[in-house]
Parts: sequence; structure tokens; C-alpha cells
Amino acid sequence: MRAAPVVVRVAAPYALRVANLLGDYAEDAAADPAAVTSRLRDATKLVAKRLGADDTARALALLDRGDLAAYARLLLERYYDRLYDKHLRTRDAYLDVAVAGDAFDAEAVAADV
Repeated sequence: MRAAPVVVRVAAPYALRVANLLGDYAEDAAADPAAVTSRLRDATKLVAKRLGADDTARALALLDRGDLAAYARLLLERYYDRLYDKHLRTRDAYLDVAVAGDAFDAEAVAADV
């Protein structure tokens, strides 16, 4: 993002973002749920310092329960969105694109830019 000539912030409801993430990982999760959970646990531990002890514990507990939707939402709200917003504050300009509807279409978003 630092070297990108243009940064685009895509605004979409959490429900849509979570559904999009789950769709991206659905095939892997169906094929080998234990491996996906293991990779997500490892990834969560890598960001634990920025996520904080309480949210890290909450995220790991959600993984243990198999609640991938709640896990994804927690990471979006408490880690990724905060990190992305921090980086946006260092930019002189960026484009805001709002996603309407109940489906995320990356090609349509790109066409709007």
C-alpha cells in the first residue's frame, strides 16, 4: 500500500465482508478444516501483539468453536480495519468506493475506480 500510486478504500457492510471471506476460504475449509484452523491459529498468533491479549484469546476461542464468521468479523473490526485506517492517515489522498447490494463484485468495484 505504501508504494501504490492510488489507494482505494472499499466500504462494505461487515456481513458482506465476512461472507466474502468465508467464500474465499470455503473450499479449503471443506477439504481440510483442521489445516485451515491451524493456519488461522498461527496467523492469529503472529498478530497477537497488535490485536491485544483479550482479542487474541477471543479469536482463538472462536476458532476452537468453529465459528469462522465471528472470527472473521472480530479480526476485521479489531485488527485489519484499524491497520488499514492507520495507513490511510499517512496518504495524501485515496479513493472511497462504497459497495451497495448484497454481493461483492471486485470487477465492478475496479470499474468504478
